[in-house]
Amino acid sequence: MTPFIITFWGLCAIAAAAVALYKAPRTGRDGQSWAFWSFIFPPTVGLLFLLPVNTLRPQHARHRPPVDFDD
Repeated sequence: MTPFIITFWGLCAIAAAAVALYKAPRTGRDGQSWAFWSFIFPPTVGLLFLLPVNTLRPQHARHRPPVDFDD
């Protein structure tokens, strides 16, 4: 019975991380950090469906020019 539980938890963790990696950027959040925490603790992905869209951070905050970029 224990190998079944471990396998089930692992599959749920992989599925939760994949869903978080897809859903988080569409709600204005960092997809990689949400995928990490959803992989560690799969029920975390449920928060993505409960939280409203984040309007405080720009959608493409990762695509800013580097700090030492000269104009």
